[in-house]
Amino acid sequence: MKPLAYVIFQLLVLGWAAFAHIRRDPSMTYRLLWLGAFGGVIGLDYWYFANFAYPTGFSF
Repeated sequence: MKPLAYVIFQLLVLGWAAFAHIRRDPSMTYRLLWLGAFGGVIGLDYWYFANFAYPTGFSF
């Protein structure tokens, strides 16, 4: 459960930072960069879960 809690915390912090920054600079380029950052983080987290944290699958 520890890796899952870390990822949830990570996404909450990134979401808060993105919301705070996008409010100040609403340009489309900036929003797309934040979207790319989220996609990259989610992709890396999925790769980590699938290969290292829960290689045989995840269950509660």
